[in-house]
Amino acid sequence: MLAFHYDTIDSTNDEAKRLLDQNKITEDTFIVAREQTAGRGRLGHRWSSPIDAGIYLTVIQPGERDVLPETTTLTLAAGVACVNAISKETSLAVQLKPINDIVIDNKKLGGILTESIIQQGKMLAVLTGIGINVHPDERQVESGALPPTCLADHVSINQMKQLDVNAIVARLVTEILAWNKLVYAGQIDIVKEAWVAHCVDIES
Repeated sequence: MLAFHYDTIDSTNDEAKRLLDQNKITEDTFIVAREQTAGRGRLGHRWSSPIDAGIYLTVIQPGERDVLPETTTLTLAAGVACVNAISKETSLAVQLKPINDIVIDNKKLGGILTESIIQQGKMLAVLTGIGINVHPDERQVESGALPPTCLADHVSINQMKQLDVNAIVARLVTEILAWNKLVYAGQIDIVKEAWVAHCVDIES
């Protein structure tokens, strides 16, 4: 597992693409930054990423695949991975809101940006970008579709002091790799069932 750490970067997803173009990523890799100057969510929306205010992470899985899973399915897998990781590390009741929002009490805690690198009908890499608000800050999250919140809003001061952000990052990486593996294996129903179970806004 390769890891790249930055104090400041424009976007961890964009840096992932540059490193792939430079053949610097040849195995499962993650990129994490203290700050993003051009963080983005779905549809090009701005993701505010102040220094040390959140987790700004991209997990990269290179490798040529003939079967092209839908980006939407990979986003669902990432959502389940985020709920599992955050819940295990903080004991908070984290949920999902279609399609890429991570929420607590119907307020946006984080978001997911999944991108695939495809050439000549083959998938060459999958990028799973994760942004999670850790500390309060003035932020615009995907055009303010949901009021933002952060981990510090939901734990005690003492719990916040003991919060290990690196442990959350490590758990996120492990969970994302595991759930994407199910997607690649064609076990889409398992992923969708888990996503629905964690989702706050599914109509019957």
